[in-house]
Amino acid sequence: MKRMLSRVCLLLCTLLLMTVFTVGVCAQGDYIDDQADLISDTVEQTLDLHAQRIRTEYGYEIGIVTRNDLAGLLIEDYADNYYENGYYAWNAVFLFVDMGSRETWILTNGDADILFDDGDGLEKLFDSFSDDLRNGQYEQAFSAYYNEIDTALALDRDGQSYSDGYVTEHETDYGSRAPTKLATYIAIGVGVGLVIAGIIFAVCLFGMKTARSKAAAGEYVKPGSFALTHSSDLYLYTTTTRVRIQSNSGSSGRSGGSRGGGGRSF
Repeated sequence: MKRMLSRVCLLLCTLLLMTVFTVGVCAQGDYIDDQADLISDTVEQTLDLHAQRIRTEYGYEIGIVTRNDLAGLLIEDYADNYYENGYYAWNAVFLFVDMGSRETWILTNGDADILFDDGDGLEKLFDSFSDDLRNGQYEQAFSAYYNEIDTALALDRDGQSYSDGYVTEHETDYGSRAPTKLATYIAIGVGVGLVIAGIIFAVCLFGMKTARSKAAAGEYVKPGSFALTHSSDLYLYTTTTRVRIQSNSGSSGRSGGSRGGGGRSF
């Protein structure tokens, strides 16, 4: 009986230690990898809880990765390697921040590639936190990043578009969506030029004395002016065309099949 009680106590203690260990691991920040030390531990835990709620509610894994140096790698290549080695869920959005190059990259995978890369979704997501990031307000920037993704997923769940009709900051600055007076003048000038050129071409075309084509080649020769004294067949050359058949053994592009992303400097 005592031996049985001892075994039961040992089992309970083991289960308790496993529970404490699991909670401790979850609290360390499964989705926040802040090696550049941009935010406090308290904010990191808050953001991590936000990410866990998003995963529970929507099935998406949302992460933030900060570094001071990428060891010479391009940020997009580093993002791909990080994600592929992390065993994350299929639907994921990860923000990478490199303080060394002052560059950011958002990696999207699975359904997130469609949600944020469709239209101006990725640009809208960047616009939500770029100003805070540029001004060194990292906690506000990362909070805005999570809140914006939360909003996008809620709209998508309700069947609404996240980026429909959105004009990005870049488009606002350079007028790619709002025609300027200069662009209007250029369009009018090109149109007028085409009309004038068309009129000139028509006048020249109808003013020409065009000759009618003959039915046979002999009709172009003046009678009695051409005499053939010798004829022979001369071999010139042979043209050989080769077409390379591509094999299916190779592959190109990024792995993952449904992965996208984009970057900005700050």
